[in-house]
Amino acid sequence: MKQSIPLERAEDGYRLQSLLKIPESGGPPPAAAFGIGFRDTDGSAVEFSEADFQMQAVLQDTTSSFRFYDNPKLPEMEVVLSFRKTPGRICCSAQVIGTHESLILEWLEPVKPVIDKTGTQLVLPVSEGVLVDLETASRRQPRPASWHNYTFYPGAVEAQFLAVITQCHGLYFAAHDPTHATKFIQYRPLADSQFQLVFRFYCGDGKNGDYRLPGELILEKFSGDWMDAAEFYRNWMEHDPLLPPKGVLPTLVKDSPVVVIYPVRGRGDDSGKMETNEYYPYQAAAPALERLSDVLGSKLMALLMHWEGTAPWAPPYVWPPLGGEEALAKLRDWLHSQGHYLGVYCSGYAWTQFSYIDLDYSREEQFEREHLVREMIRGPHGELDAYICCGWASQRDGFDLCLGREWSRRTIRTEIGKLADFGVDYAQFFDQNIGGAAHCCWSREHGHPPVPGVWQTAAMRTLLQDIHKAFPRLTVGCEAAAAQPYLGFLSFNDLRTDCWTLGNSRSIPLYAYLFHEYINNFMGNQCGLGQRIDVQASPENLLWRTAKAFNAGNLLSVVLKDGGKVHWGWTVPWEASSEPDQEHILALVRNLNMLRRKYPQYLCHGRMEKPMARVAGGKWTLRLLQNKGEEYDSFLHSTWRAPDGSQAMFITNFLPQPQNVILTWQGNVRELALPPLNAIVLTESSLSKENHHG
Repeated sequence: MKQSIPLERAEDGYRLQSLLKIPESGGPPPAAAFGIGFRDTDGSAVEFSEADFQMQAVLQDTTSSFRFYDNPKLPEMEVVLSFRKTPGRICCSAQVIGTHESLILEWLEPVKPVIDKTGTQLVLPVSEGVLVDLETASRRQPRPASWHNYTFYPGAVEAQFLAVITQCHGLYFAAHDPTHATKFIQYRPLADSQFQLVFRFYCGDGKNGDYRLPGELILEKFSGDWMDAAEFYRNWMEHDPLLPPKGVLPTLVKDSPVVVIYPVRGRGDDSGKMETNEYYPYQAAAPALERLSDVLGSKLMALLMHWEGTAPWAPPYVWPPLGGEEALAKLRDWLHSQGHYLGVYCSGYAWTQFSYIDLDYSREEQFEREHLVREMIRGPHGELDAYICCGWASQRDGFDLCLGREWSRRTIRTEIGKLADFGVDYAQFFDQNIGGAAHCCWSREHGHPPVPGVWQTAAMRTLLQDIHKAFPRLTVGCEAAAAQPYLGFLSFNDLRTDCWTLGNSRSIPLYAYLFHEYINNFMGNQCGLGQRIDVQASPENLLWRTAKAFNAGNLLSVVLKDGGKVHWGWTVPWEASSEPDQEHILALVRNLNMLRRKYPQYLCHGRMEKPMARVAGGKWTLRLLQNKGEEYDSFLHSTWRAPDGSQAMFITNFLPQPQNVILTWQGNVRELALPPLNAIVLTESSLSKENHHG
């Protein structure tokens, strides 16, 4: 039986019911209803909400269907939201029926949950994982839903879910979408101390006519912490046919080399025209690398920056290397003779018109001669633009290639092929394509749908498949960490701990919890942290960051300054007034990497689990440049399950002095001594015995 259901009027617009009050029987949707967006023939946005429609509903015990119709501007269009209820869970599907020939369906927000900010934390699958305090976040407006930022999936957002945690309960909000279509995933502040959770599905699927939401949107109650929320998603994603097999990792990852990051031009600062430094010619770095290898007792991967022979950070063309192939070949051959690896940073598939670093570098004439404007991404009005690291305040100026164009794909394959043919072991080619993002494009001349959508995911996956098939010995990576549909091809990535979160929210090892069985990443170049951390007031900050990477299962990295010394991170000038305690950081890296190699069943191939035991101990304060401190535990711990089912807990003391912690396991309480700059390993059998360390 159809019936009209009045919509509740609220200051923030129309909504149907509060998010956290999921009805016990079939009833109205458990949140604000939908939004829908189109582009007209001029590319202008045309948007509607449920307030622009009449509504009819069919309600049953476990299902509810809501039909929105009779829009005065689109009388032939209907939007149907369907809700299927099981205990504690509501599954939403949606369909758009009929539009208008003058409009292109761009996006659909099928349901927009409304939550109170008070005492609420939000779990975001960005970077290593983020836990946002919404009360604090309300004072910092999130960026709006725009095509010109990185808050979309698959990209900087690496998984298709959000979770809300309050003092009483949690709510899991996810897109169980096997197509991995492009989505904007974010939260928006509303009036009355409320927030709105948003999944904006971009509808460019290459089909004409009606649109059906891929998969379902899931709302599920739970109790617990962020790991409990992640468990819902992990259970769903393990049936994803796009996931690679567990444990199939590149050889260099299984070898657990320490990644040594350094430039061959400049002194830790990207501004200005750069002169070569003491690590050039390339072979000049060999003595420093050899010393590091001896001190760390480990293989290394030398990961070069500013090495390109074109201009630093001037994609897509990076080859030949500065000084020519023969110069770099000397370092390559020496590294390989010692069992080490050679890696290079690149900077994505953007197009560089000219460089602000090397003023002699320009591709403007080629751009005009080959009419390359037709290969670049376009905005909704046909405008040219670029996403990141572009413009007068950056290193370069130019645009971004569109992956829907064969010229772009061929160019990327060709440039990566030059690295592979030379014998580079690792190329972080997709730096600036955060998470492996295929940038959005609205062109109506490129042959792809004229709005973003699932075509982007398909374009990136097929490109990566082609690269992997053509150059199987080359390991390819991206900035941050690969989003879910790209795990099998971007198999080693610069996951920069805390680089996008510190000072704004707390990082959590969510990425490792979801994906570590499929992929290992490395600690990364720590870009930007020198501009956030008061390194003099917190001299242990690099020790803390290194321990965080280790406990998340990531390979360790160090960034060098002059003299072969370990520095705070990339972009911190070498002339900075302080430097890390070399003895401390090298001892910590050596000790932790030895454990990583000793226990690969956990730290290389393991599955992160909830803690085996409760650990309590001292506190440590990180000082930030904003004249504030953040308090953390003075130790770190994580629990892993090996493929054979065994478990182990790693408790790390990143401080240069010993400390004690209190361990509670199965009702038994004991005190454990943690050695400085090291970790102890507790297996299920050893929890009742003496400390097992190293």
